[in-house]
Amino acid sequence: MDIKDNAQLKILVECAPIGICILDAQTFVAEMVNDKFLEIARKPKADIIDKWYWDAFREVKHLYQAALENVAKTLQPYHADEAEVTLIRNGQAEHIVVTFVYAPVKDEHDKATKIAVWVLENTLQVNARKKVDRDNALLEKERNRLYEVFMEAPAGICLWTGPDLVYEMVNPAYQRILAGRNLLGRPILEAVPELKGAPLIDSMLDTYHYGTPFEVHELHVPIADYEGGPTIDRYFTFNYVPRRNLDNQIDGVFNFVFEVTEQVIARKKVEEREKHFRHLADLVPAKISNALPSGEVTFFNQHWLDFAGMGFEELRDFGYHQMMHPEEIQAFQDGLGEAAKTGIPFVSEMRFKNTEGRYIWHLNIASPILDEEGKIQMWVGSTTDIQKIKEEEQRKADFVSLLSHEIKTPVTSIKGYIQLMKREIGKDSFQREKISGGLDRLDRLVMQLTALVSDMLDLTRIETGHLHLNKKPVDLDALINEVAGDFKMTNPERELMFSEQGNFTVAADRDKIAQVLINLISNAIKYSPADSPVKITTSQNSDGISVSITDQGIGISEKDHKKIFERFYRVEGKGKYQFSGFGIGLYLANSIIELHGGKLSLESEPGSGSTFTFLLPKEE
Repeated sequence: MDIKDNAQLKILVECAPIGICILDAQTFVAEMVNDKFLEIARKPKADIIDKWYWDAFREVKHLYQAALENVAKTLQPYHADEAEVTLIRNGQAEHIVVTFVYAPVKDEHDKATKIAVWVLENTLQVNARKKVDRDNALLEKERNRLYEVFMEAPAGICLWTGPDLVYEMVNPAYQRILAGRNLLGRPILEAVPELKGAPLIDSMLDTYHYGTPFEVHELHVPIADYEGGPTIDRYFTFNYVPRRNLDNQIDGVFNFVFEVTEQVIARKKVEEREKHFRHLADLVPAKISNALPSGEVTFFNQHWLDFAGMGFEELRDFGYHQMMHPEEIQAFQDGLGEAAKTGIPFVSEMRFKNTEGRYIWHLNIASPILDEEGKIQMWVGSTTDIQKIKEEEQRKADFVSLLSHEIKTPVTSIKGYIQLMKREIGKDSFQREKISGGLDRLDRLVMQLTALVSDMLDLTRIETGHLHLNKKPVDLDALINEVAGDFKMTNPERELMFSEQGNFTVAADRDKIAQVLINLISNAIKYSPADSPVKITTSQNSDGISVSITDQGIGISEKDHKKIFERFYRVEGKGKYQFSGFGIGLYLANSIIELHGGKLSLESEPGSGSTFTFLLPKEE
């Protein structure tokens, strides 16, 4: 080449968009190098120009020296596509990817005078492509895992693609719903022609065209058990969800389906008038929440929202910790910390404030969900209302305390009378009147204890379902007169008024109805002034025969009307501890009347007395 050619070559080298280094073909000394080559090499120009090429690139000499020399000998170029090499750049070893060519530059005699080294760095592009490949492989793996989950799911799952909704995937549970039909590769209206004209198809197409999710519970779908067979009434719960591709375009619709025909038909037989079906989403009775490892709540179920009287955003921003009882916050936080360390759920009983400002007892379980490395992925909280259980425990505790008192009082009196009579008998001359009076009192105390034990036995029999009735025709008026007569003997100062309306006979257990009368009359006497009468009346209507006991006592507030028949329930308020008893008399009476097929009711207002009425069916 002449000087003019070298000048043109120099301009070409300097303006090229890729790295170029021109070497002497005999000595491999660098004669020209452009800025792009220096940018890739990241070595000083003085370390390359006019130097043997391998002095500058000793770190790759063992890899490519032979290839370069072979180019000079054979005049055949050498190509290296996306070669991964370790190069010393800016004094540091770096792992890079380059595409380069050793190309001979020939003279007019077809001899190599120079060798051009063309180089392009591909590190970023190759790494980006590898990341895409890894991501695609991971995506494919996840898709395969998801496919396996779908195949094993108990719910019927299928995938429709295209505007004709062609079956692309069907899991075994879905195939069982449409047993005997060939589904794959067929449009839904071809595979299931019974659906032509059904609104269900419009919902599927809305999901496909517009991405509108669709969910319906217990939908009536006339469909055949097998292809071509007669249609029958079947019921399904559906959920349509759009599938999107990597470009976020909808290319299919997932259908999740449960057949609930048996459940719906069973319920319809029991509840023929019911027109609306229940949704399946809120069957769990507990308050459920989810939170991130940081504690930020991401979900409250409807039970939580109803309890708090807030929407999700309101409750999340308010912080349900604000609803906790102040005395329990520190223990809760300590428990969460321990659960985070050990991975063991933290279980505690704690109080939360409801919309009325009242603290309600709950059983709270905070469970950390861990990944394979033992790190917390999320928290799941389950909070169950145990207020009634707490109240029941308290009533039982109160019952035991009162029962102890009720037993201790007559036992103490019995002991006192026995000691008194022993002293009297020990005298040379004792008074028979004292002994006789003491024995009478002992007899009443023993009867009191016997009645108490009888109530306890009946309570146990009722709770275990072993209280049996010995039904016979009972003259109700005679029984009332007998019980009232016993009360007149023990309470001669109290006026008992029985207004007989007829000669009523019922089929009943005489002793149990007597027990009901005794409980109601004794309550009337206990909770009313000593100089006020207690009235007993009977009446008859088409439903049966009613007996009413009316007093002029303290009365009962409306809020206690239903609770007063509960086991161990005693009315709160002034004077509570002025009366003995421990809350089972009315419970036993109500249970006995219900076993007879009757009903015990109450009419009362505070300060206006009470009327308890029980209704018994007439003797057939």
